[in-house]
Amino acid sequence: MSKNRPPVTPPDEDRPFLKIDSLVITGSYAGAIVALGIAAICWFGIPSARPFIIGSVGLGVIVGLILWWKHR
Repeated sequence: MSKNRPPVTPPDEDRPFLKIDSLVITGSYAGAIVALGIAAICWFGIPSARPFIIGSVGLGVIVGLILWWKHR
């Protein structure tokens, strides 16, 4: 081992602004805005993700309506 090598630092310490592993989207209006913003970024930034987004929204509406109907 060479004693002149700089110490190895974990990747999070090199660039702390990239540490987003603890992003929490709450069940409030602010969380809805964040979720819609992420969906919009994916819609415009990743065109191949559009069928997945449409399918996810459609399935979410169907499951939501079924749960609403069963529990009202």
